[in-house]
Amino acid sequence: MGYLTKYGSAWGQCPELSGNVYWVSPGATYTLEGRTYSSSDGNDGLSPERALATIAQATSNATANAGDTIMLLPGIHTVTGALAASKAGLTYRGMTYAKFPTGGAVGRPGHRPMAVILQATAATNGIACTAADLTWENITFRPITQGQAMTFSTAADRLTISNCMVDMKTPVGHANTLGIIAAATTSAPDGLYIYKTLFLEGNGGTSCGVALDIAAAVNFMVEGNTFLHDGSVGSVATWTTAVQARDNCQGAFRDNDVIAGGSTITNGFRGVTHTGAGIVQFIRNYFTVAVTNPITAWAASDVGLLNNYVATVAGGTGGTLISSST
Repeated sequence: MGYLTKYGSAWGQCPELSGNVYWVSPGATYTLEGRTYSSSDGNDGLSPERALATIAQATSNATANAGDTIMLLPGIHTVTGALAASKAGLTYRGMTYAKFPTGGAVGRPGHRPMAVILQATAATNGIACTAADLTWENITFRPITQGQAMTFSTAADRLTISNCMVDMKTPVGHANTLGIIAAATTSAPDGLYIYKTLFLEGNGGTSCGVALDIAAAVNFMVEGNTFLHDGSVGSVATWTTAVQARDNCQGAFRDNDVIAGGSTITNGFRGVTHTGAGIVQFIRNYFTVAVTNPITAWAASDVGLLNNYVATVAGGTGGTLISSST
């Protein structure tokens, strides 16, 4: 089987690793290279042929801050309560893994990672990040109606989410269905990094809530993502707010696309209860014409604006430079 080598690349083009790789199956049985295997939390999980049955067990088996990776095989991984990501330094990756190039399109609208973490318990969060140096790559996060796909606390310093998808279109629309959300309005992790991730919303009748709320995160970077309001469904509802940031946050939103297709996004990036203490930079973000308030609810002293544009309709003269955040 092609997963071999201790110090080279793991099976399926996983990047070079210094720690263990724990494999997790989405179901009781799974198929690899034409062969069927049974998963069990009694397995060691150290080979694709001996996969664990739950992400929780893989997290338990892993060692903090030792370079360990939890590899999710393709399929729907159902969590029945909040998955506790409470062990520092772990990396969670979805198969089939492929490292995307640094350049190219931001958070591609066609990006649908095959490993899905599905929240199955109503009115709870799917994943609770409460430790430092956690990384999530190439995974689809899917909340249940009135649930939250992921929360993070102040302790989640340097939380990284890269090349993922937050699927807020599949669950039934509700204002309390949320994406990646700070656990509290004052949560202030240092070094939050959200990169090339697709946040997808699009519901008929009622829209979902906020896709990303960074609260009071400091030294954050939200970079190269797409926030897409999919208007392909019938009677798609207006999406109130795509992204929120709260008082005392500091960092930058850079090279993000906010796309409203077929219906309106009222607020692209919205500040909440800011008092001017935060330093937030908006650099090269782009908005379609149906985003009513691209950058809103910050006072002029709260933000720096550099080359942020709103599109025009066909036949126009080009994008309109945003010169005020209010």
